[in-house]
Amino acid sequence: EDEDLGWKDGELLYTADWDYLYLSDEDAAAYPALAGTLDALNQQAASSGALWSEKLKEIVEEKTWGGDLGGYHGQYTQRNVVRRADQTVLSILHYMELDSIDNFESILLGTTNLDPATGRKLALADVFADPDALPALLAEQCQKDGLDMGGQEEKYFADCMARGDFRWVVGYQNVDFDFPVPELPPHILYAGSSLPVSLWYHDAPDQFREKFRSPPDQYVIKVDPQRPLEVDLDSRDGRKDCIYYGSSPGWLEIGVNDQWLSPLSEEELEFYGTFELYFVHLAEGKNLLYMNELSDNAYYTILVCSLEDMRLLENLWGMGFYEEFTEDGERRREVFTAPSSFTLYAMLEMLGTMWGTCEYQVDPATGLPAAKQPYFDLLNDNILTTRIPVEAAILPEETRESIPAGTQLSFLRTDCQSYVDMGTEDGREYRIFVDGSQWPATVNGIPADECFDGMLYTG
Repeated sequence: EDEDLGWKDGELLYTADWDYLYLSDEDAAAYPALAGTLDALNQQAASSGALWSEKLKEIVEEKTWGGDLGGYHGQYTQRNVVRRADQTVLSILHYMELDSIDNFESILLGTTNLDPATGRKLALADVFADPDALPALLAEQCQKDGLDMGGQEEKYFADCMARGDFRWVVGYQNVDFDFPVPELPPHILYAGSSLPVSLWYHDAPDQFREKFRSPPDQYVIKVDPQRPLEVDLDSRDGRKDCIYYGSSPGWLEIGVNDQWLSPLSEEELEFYGTFELYFVHLAEGKNLLYMNELSDNAYYTILVCSLEDMRLLENLWGMGFYEEFTEDGERRREVFTAPSSFTLYAMLEMLGTMWGTCEYQVDPATGLPAAKQPYFDLLNDNILTTRIPVEAAILPEETRESIPAGTQLSFLRTDCQSYVDMGTEDGREYRIFVDGSQWPATVNGIPADECFDGMLYTG
């Protein structure tokens, strides 16, 4: 994520931020062409962000009241929402939100469907067996959905596609299309005000290339608040389902078809910030919702719910999807796309406040995150200095040894219960035995702050 702030006479004039998408180092090495394509998309996002920042500055300056904005400021946001990410396709929705104080617009800028192996943008012919049949298929689906355009559906879709006035994105169960409704200008698709049509793999499998209509057994889809997610929760009931939600600090509502639900009471929600919502599909048809929350004090929480009965399965206090800040100030955050592997970030209280990461997978039996390793890798930059000799185990031998007073130690890892591994400047590693079940934490029965200088605490 990158951003730009505009000021005038000490007053905030506007904010602008835009997303970038990167592969992990491992995936970038395996898919170099895809990494290059994403770099090009990021450059386009940066150029677009700079352009809209200048436009927003001009718009807001024209709307100042006697040089005073009255406490308001303009805002530009460009977001990427990953719809599908596997070895077959990486598909992305690109949104723009523009708030020019007295006018708000949410615009679907475009979609991108990429072949991971080559980094090439997919054409309709790569996904559909007969692209020329699409207007008729879309018209037929419109009729099933109860949308009536006076019998002109097929012609309308054919005309839009001939002009390029449509967006399409490949999903796990279907391919979503967006067309401008006749009242809106061509080439501009307003999220929530477009004409959406979905073509489903299991309704007409012969119309799709085989590799696209054979998704993995489990996957994750982020639910965007500007665009309801169409899914088929149960292929046996003959009904397509829709998930939508709204969230702001202290408020969360989730819609499944025609029923609004919430896993928390109004009283409980008062203590929460804004949520992100993820639909998690597991093998054998189990469906879950993962909700990631970030409050004003940067304290993360993940809620895990059963979608069938909207029952709260677990509240993971102090945990969130991993993010980091680069040396250039970019905020980078892992995109949750696969139940089989994702990294969680946690705030831990052992030797002061510690921050760590651990790789997880969704347990198919419980639906909850299950650690794939027995420890958290620690991210703390602060150095501890022993105030007294501290008995510890030297690694990897695990023989007991006394760490001399005055030794500087950096954080390495912890099991969050009984030990913290720390390292010295000359490469030695020690396992320090900590009891964090009480406050203050103790090291070998001695209060931790009597053993170390340099411990930091939040809050």
